[in-house]
Amino acid sequence: MINRICVVTNVYPNKVFIERGAFIAALINEWLKQGIKIDVIAPIHYPLWIRILKSNNDFTPQPVDNIVEPKFFALSKYFLKYSEKSFVNKVIKAHKTLVKPDVYYGQFLSYSGNAISKLSKKNSIPSFVDIGESKLLEIMDKQQKENAKNIVKNLTGAIVVSKRLENEMLELGMNKRNILLAQNGIDKSKFKQLNRIECRNKLKLPLDKFIISFVGYFNERKGALRVLKAVEKLNNSKIRILFIGSGQLPKSKFILKANSVLNENLPLWLNASDIFVLPTLAEGNCNAINEAIACGLPIITSNIDDVKFQVKENAILINPMNIDEISNAINTLFMDENLRKNMSSISLELAKNLDISHRAKIILDFMKKTITNTKGNN
Repeated sequence: MINRICVVTNVYPNKVFIERGAFIAALINEWLKQGIKIDVIAPIHYPLWIRILKSNNDFTPQPVDNIVEPKFFALSKYFLKYSEKSFVNKVIKAHKTLVKPDVYYGQFLSYSGNAISKLSKKNSIPSFVDIGESKLLEIMDKQQKENAKNIVKNLTGAIVVSKRLENEMLELGMNKRNILLAQNGIDKSKFKQLNRIECRNKLKLPLDKFIISFVGYFNERKGALRVLKAVEKLNNSKIRILFIGSGQLPKSKFILKANSVLNENLPLWLNASDIFVLPTLAEGNCNAINEAIACGLPIITSNIDDVKFQVKENAILINPMNIDEISNAINTLFMDENLRKNMSSISLELAKNLDISHRAKIILDFMKKTITNTKGNN
């Protein structure tokens, strides 16, 4: 039986990044609904902790049984192994203050996966890692791969969000029968199609504009600036953009909004949009795309394997580094209302398979089965 899960993650909602880790928070919420007790260890590095102390954002922590947020030192990219060591040590120390769980569940292989691997070995408690990395083996050198293999040795199983990640976990030594392929799910009670005009009126958005939504960090990988450049290239007075996320963007007459929103309010902003655009360079399984699909939006996104796994004919696939391709795709959907309606219908059909409650159940069932099989083989 699994009655209590200790979740370890370095990506969790906080006062500065209220949208951060919405996917793991949603999964936890489903387990809580199923009567599972949940303890969360979510370390915060000191630079972020200082920003949290200064923040005036309204934020209510998720009502789990316990949440511990130990502070750790995050050094520059040249000293990542020391940052990870600090993270792991703080998790192990924080764990001593909590009730013994039935299972450890770590979000991502490095940091959290490393921590639960050590806890699992020390306490003889099963551990499962949720692999949703945009890049895994590709960014590892020889020593890092050896370290990853050592982490995997002590894990009971893995949940992966794409076939690529399944293959990479096999390469790191995980037994295939101990891997579950389950793409990310969304809360369909929140993320669903709503009346566009009503959403725009509620958010005080213009009714006469063609609105693009982008959700994610405003960084090079996600491509916020490339979306802006593509729209500026069109220079169409009817087109505007909603940038939902964190980071800095240059001021532009085409931007209606450029900051984060609570995940519970995100469906309003998505449904106020005509299309969703995300020219990302790398993903594991993109929650933002799933959420846009569930709201019935046509999608413009990258022609890369992990993203193609998520979409069908509801998406125009582009080279994420090609501004002309992004611009042309936006203009195609702007000009063709019938195409938008057809792609919207396909999105809503795909959304039927994206229920977070289903994902939470199959992960829980998978963990129970894997634990039983592991005990039977010992």
